[in-house]
Amino acid sequence: MTEFLYVDESGDNGLQEGSSEFYILAGLAIESFNIRELYWKIREFRQSITKRYGLDFQEIKGSDIFYHRGPFFNSLVAPSNLEEIHKEIVNIICESPINLFAFIKSKKEFKERYNPLSNPNAIKVFTQEIWRDFLSSYEEHLLDKSRQNEQPENGLVYVDSSNSKQEGHIRKIVREYFHKEPKFPGAGIVEDPVFLDSHSSYFIQLSDILAFTISRLVCGKGNKDVFAIDSEIASKLQTKIKGKINYL
Repeated sequence: MTEFLYVDESGDNGLQEGSSEFYILAGLAIESFNIRELYWKIREFRQSITKRYGLDFQEIKGSDIFYHRGPFFNSLVAPSNLEEIHKEIVNIICESPINLFAFIKSKKEFKERYNPLSNPNAIKVFTQEIWRDFLSSYEEHLLDKSRQNEQPENGLVYVDSSNSKQEGHIRKIVREYFHKEPKFPGAGIVEDPVFLDSHSSYFIQLSDILAFTISRLVCGKGNKDVFAIDSEIASKLQTKIKGKINYL
């Protein structure tokens, strides 16, 4: 069986003053036989908000929802509507047969351990660390499924192509797992990750919204946010990702 893991980030991998406090990777793992059902759920949702608010958009981004910008700004969408749109998206994520994964990496912890002022490769090391940890968690998930189902489970990783500067790091780390001796014959991450333009992928857009939402669960409401995450929605999402979120 094959899963498709769609990954995006929140924050940045910079280590200089003024960069984000945390760097977050979040992903949605969808089994191949559930792809069509989730695609139509998202498509119908997009069509419904297009009719409801007179929207014209290709892409929904987490930051646009929380900041009331992009396609939502010059439209009939009010801040209260954005909170409702966010709830609807989180409900789709939580009520669909998918697995969620997330890694939250503290830059403070990393800089205490690996001084970027004296290490010119600090950003490279930081990036590779979080991707290696994130993909290790996903690889273990695939191996656990393989043992449980007694057949090899594979995962193809899709990444937002805006990570182009990191593409070499990501490919290198994915291939590390492919060349390791498998703990279950034929199982694990597929060797070649796919980089997608988020404009063309509903699922990359969902992972962007997931990553941004997790950043708000970690850091609280941002200065530019027009709403705070409802406690019921936060609880529902935390329950969905329980055991698959790692805070470093």
